[in-house]
Amino acid sequence: MPRTFLARIVVTLVIGLVVGVLIGKSVQHDYEVGKNLTMKEYIADFEKYKNDLMKNDVPMVYDIVGAIVLVLLVIGLYELLVFGVDKLFGLFDKRREATAQHGTPPPW
Repeated sequence: MPRTFLARIVVTLVIGLVVGVLIGKSVQHDYEVGKNLTMKEYIADFEKYKNDLMKNDVPMVYDIVGAIVLVLLVIGLYELLVFGVDKLFGLFDKRREATAQHGTPPPW
């Protein structure tokens, strides 16, 4: 198995683990807030909740450009992490290259 492929698997698993834990904590926090929220508290802050929902009045073009930039940054960070992990694996790898090893040709 090439080192780069193994580095991609390791980075994907670590990112998935970190994102999963963060999402789980966020969901747990939202659950606790919702569990403790009373009808009086919700009605008293109705205008605040409504304004929070309507505050982002940005044209769709800016959202699309922002999403493209964000995806490019995420992919760039992922590739940078894969490069770093591959180099780290290279320190422990006895081979000189990450590509397939060349040896004697098959006898046929």
